Amino acid sequence: MHAGTDPTDQKLDPYRAQARELLRAFTGGDADVIASLDRMWSNEDPEKVSRGMVDRELADYVNRIFNAPSRNAP
Repeated sequence: MHAGTDPTDQKLDPYRAQARELLRAFTGGDADVIASLDRMWSNEDPEKVSRGMVDRELADYVNRIFNAPSRNAP
């Protein structure tokens, strides 16, 4: 983020894939749980949700990375 890396940059694909896999593991792939987490991170203060580890700027940046298409995806 501070290095100016575009959230859609192909070099972030491994991190994007890992984050998606961790989310599937955490939620069991349950779409309702995923939607609930998305709402929580979108509507609540990220600093409160993360107990001070993530601010709004970082949460928004990570969200853009996570939602960008993987260029190496089949």
